[in-house]
Amino acid sequence: MALPLRIEIPKGGNAPVFVPQPGISVTRGMRARLSRLFSRRATVVVAVLLLVAASARGASWWVSQTPVQSADPAVVVEPFVSLSGGEDGRFLAIGLTNDLVADLVPFDGLQVFSGTIGPDLPAALKDVPLYLVKGTVERMPDSFRAAATLVEFPSGRVIWSQSYQRPLTPEGLLSAQDELSAAISAHLAQVYSLINLDVGRRFRGELPATLFAYDCVQRAFAYRQTFDAELYAPMRACLETAVARDPGYADAWAMLAFAHLDAARYHIVPPEKAPEELDAALVAARRSVELAPERVRPLQALSAAEFMRGDYAEAEAMQRRAIARNPNDPESLAQLGWRMMARSRPQEAIDLLSRAIDLSLHSPAWYYMTMSIAYFDLGEKQLAYDAAVRGKDFCCGLGKAMLAVAAADLGKWDEAQKAFTDATSESVLLAQDPRAFWATWQLTDSLIIRLDESLALAQRMAGQSVAHN
Repeated sequence: MALPLRIEIPKGGNAPVFVPQPGISVTRGMRARLSRLFSRRATVVVAVLLLVAASARGASWWVSQTPVQSADPAVVVEPFVSLSGGEDGRFLAIGLTNDLVADLVPFDGLQVFSGTIGPDLPAALKDVPLYLVKGTVERMPDSFRAAATLVEFPSGRVIWSQSYQRPLTPEGLLSAQDELSAAISAHLAQVYSLINLDVGRRFRGELPATLFAYDCVQRAFAYRQTFDAELYAPMRACLETAVARDPGYADAWAMLAFAHLDAARYHIVPPEKAPEELDAALVAARRSVELAPERVRPLQALSAAEFMRGDYAEAEAMQRRAIARNPNDPESLAQLGWRMMARSRPQEAIDLLSRAIDLSLHSPAWYYMTMSIAYFDLGEKQLAYDAAVRGKDFCCGLGKAMLAVAAADLGKWDEAQKAFTDATSESVLLAQDPRAFWATWQLTDSLIIRLDESLALAQRMAGQSVAHN
């Protein structure tokens, strides 16, 4: 959202001057609130001062004479590589990557992505100044060492590089994260106009009290990258212990809410246990939002919990709040796309999912699987099939089931037969009661009927003796 004021820092000064944008009336109260906000270190000058402070502890820095550019730059934070510490080192690397992305997102005028650059750049990264952040982590028993480098792409020119060694404590992690984001933003601020309205602000509920809770949240992120069933039980047990030890940590409650939801929607528990899991998910999600009401992850969790309980309007409102906090978060966009698809609003779903894919370096299979159902709903058989092929590896039978549906609609009988057989091997419920399987995902009745009819074609091709209503 554009600010009603343009913020300028006069040459030789360090106090911001607020200049109204043309055609916008600015009240005295608005000026006063912005003045107080920016006096609490919300300008780029503060980021530069933080970098200078870091340099006093050994960091190198320089001042560029390059004039300010107008094109918005993009930064890709590549996954930090764990050099030691085994599984715990990997969780720390995941956490530092995710937190650095979160710290950079509030900068107005900066596009932030997470992932590894491939040969084909997404649309959002073409024709813009592009930088990569590469990092490593070494985890020791009582401390950790993180090293990061800011690289210009595609030239490979190193803009900045620094290493940090800190105690292995929540405070040590926070210190390293703050210095990393301050250093990166300060270097880019020398060339581009960046303003961070949230710099230095840490809210209640956003920080863990224990490193154990932090590790559990990263374990949950690792699980959600693949939804590997073998990772579920240790991940959930870890989160349940985490919220008991650290009941004020919002992200732990949010990830526990998702774990309860997964138990119900991915049929990890028997059907009779699903309502209990959905109730527990709602409790955990509400607690998360109470602790951090403007944080994206808790809003996502509450939206998902409300949706699975059938409160579709509230779920949409929560998800749109999450998107408002970070309009370029592909996960938030795709989650809302899923809900639009499920409620038979296919064009809205496709628009949201297309944007999520454009903003992603590597889109998860479920983005395409969801888009396949939306295209199916529109009667776009070839587009539904093309998306289903790319989404077939999504878990729990859903990806393969959608491929069976799309292939059957095009008369690709051999492919439909194989996809159906594979899907029923992944989901017992699909083999026993296809309509109940589709209903698990909160799809509309009319969409379920059409999906079930197409799946029945694939079922007959497979020669399976599966109950079909």
